[in-house]
Amino acid sequence: MGFLVSRREARGDMLIVKPYGRSETAFDDAGDPRRKIRRNVEGVPADDLDDVAPFAETHPELVIAQWISMIDKIAAKPRPGKKPTPEQRRLRETLGRAAFGFLTSEELPDLSGRRDTLERQWRTKIHPYGEGDDDAAHGKEKGRWYARFTGGKEPGDIDDEAAGEIVREIREHLYAAQRRIGGGRPDRRRGLIAARAESIASGVASLPTRFPDGKRPWSEEDQRKYEAAGDVAGRIRRKAEEKERGNHRFSTRDAAPVLFEQYGRLFRDGNGKALPVAKARAAHPGPFALHGAVKDSYARILKDHGKKSPARVLPADMEALFRLVERKAGSRDLAALLRLGKTIHYEAASGSGADAPANAVDDWPADITRSRYRTSAGQSEIKRNEAFVRVWRNTVAL
Repeated sequence: MGFLVSRREARGDMLIVKPYGRSETAFDDAGDPRRKIRRNVEGVPADDLDDVAPFAETHPELVIAQWISMIDKIAAKPRPGKKPTPEQRRLRETLGRAAFGFLTSEELPDLSGRRDTLERQWRTKIHPYGEGDDDAAHGKEKGRWYARFTGGKEPGDIDDEAAGEIVREIREHLYAAQRRIGGGRPDRRRGLIAARAESIASGVASLPTRFPDGKRPWSEEDQRKYEAAGDVAGRIRRKAEEKERGNHRFSTRDAAPVLFEQYGRLFRDGNGKALPVAKARAAHPGPFALHGAVKDSYARILKDHGKKSPARVLPADMEALFRLVERKAGSRDLAALLRLGKTIHYEAASGSGADAPANAVDDWPADITRSRYRTSAGQSEIKRNEAFVRVWRNTVAL
């Protein structure tokens, strides 16, 4: 399963695991497979595995990287190879000074004599372009998240007091309740660091809880209700084409408002107010499952084609969208069965005797929930064997 990188937001941010060690899958006390990190200690992998979440919240270099990542989103940097404008440098200096003072007094009070080293690292990241400004530059000071964290203040009005308020907002965003870039919707239930850590920890190869039978959790009637609520496919396709005509990239952030509006039309209470997720799932399981599949389909397309004019591959109407959702559901079922088959085969072949397909029948394992082949070591063995067979199969074929 090798090195694991954090899921990145648009255009990429810092890495959560890879610079500090490697991830490995192991079983927790409840018997569930979870990703953990084997840290590098003085360049050598440690003997013990650490949970990702506590590591992400306490490791000084990683904490600094996550704070710098948010400051970069609020206070824009100049383009690569360019010098900042005096206004850009002043805004980043003001925010950086307030944030580092807060970190060293509140979040990282015990630096064990490392303050000077970390302060140099911090300054290098706040001003990665070195010394000197460019009065003739035309760079903007506001990053994508500027409006969400500054309360409408202009960059020239951000003094030390205002910077302190922004720092407290960043702290809430990272540790308590993740903000949404556009506002207008409730904050998420946990902070960005915890959400990223859970995404990594739960990113393991899962086995199907049942044999896929081709049936979906939604019916044709659910599809008709979904289509009657609005032409999601047409609206997203037109929006993508419009952005691309203006030489702008269409991303998941652009599709999200359309899908959010569709949710509000589908799942309402008696007063016309959108239902909370838990209530919508319980009251309308079929349409809710379909809506989740639609969101996943758009997320995958826009991730795979984000830089290659996605408008041309987006479904043009609801009929095409439902076909896409069906194909992707079938692909997931097939992938789940393949994972299940490999785990059964290798578990059966791990006993005495020669490895043979018949072992999966003659020595069918009674339980594979805690199979070694669901861990990193077992997955690595499967991949090595598959590579070995692939090389020899090609050689024989030639």
